[in-house]
Amino acid sequence: MSVGRYSKIIKEIKFINIELLQIRKLIFFVLLICFSGAMVYFINYSFYTEQIFFNTYSDQLAFERIEKIFNAQERNKWIGYLLLPLLLYVKVLYNTCAVTTGSLLSDSRAGFKSNFNVCLKAEYVFVIMLFVKFLALSFFKEVDTLDDLSFMPGSLANLYKVTELPKWAVYPLQTINIWEILFCWVGTTLYALQFDVSKAMAFQRFCIPYLIGLFIWILVVVFITLQFS
Repeated sequence: MSVGRYSKIIKEIKFINIELLQIRKLIFFVLLICFSGAMVYFINYSFYTEQIFFNTYSDQLAFERIEKIFNAQERNKWIGYLLLPLLLYVKVLYNTCAVTTGSLLSDSRAGFKSNFNVCLKAEYVFVIMLFVKFLALSFFKEVDTLDDLSFMPGSLANLYKVTELPKWAVYPLQTINIWEILFCWVGTTLYALQFDVSKAMAFQRFCIPYLIGLFIWILVVVFITLQFS
């Protein structure tokens, strides 16, 4: 076989591998949307009822006003499902940018697409979180108001009564949870496998940039909350 023919076959194999990689990423992303959307739907359908809205606003608004708010929320619920793929993509993209920045600063050869692949797969941790939240709300936690639906299983916020916390403190306390720890562990493991590096090196290149990015995001949310409080 000539060198030219051999080189052509190698290029074709690389092209096929790249195509398969892109298809696998698309499949993982579509499944992520489906699983997340299903859990969000079950939570909304099971708990976001008119009675919950009435319990939440009965001391502040008339019944007719509460009914209008609930009906408007029901009519516009489809917008949330429509935006879910975009929100998930932006979240994975943000995490990928943080990890890629860390890779560049550590002189790693890890590329953006490979980091995106790791972040995308690690995101399934939060699908499990939604499933655990649904089970907890269904069997273990009494749901009377919308404040109860802000419940985040395994978070630091569960040590406090959410209604008594300053609004700016709720999100940071909810974000400090076992799911973020599990995300870091899964992401570190996948990173080590993806790039054939040690767990310590993977932690340095994945977890630290991710946690820095998460901290910046929390600051942004706290700032916005304070501005609109």
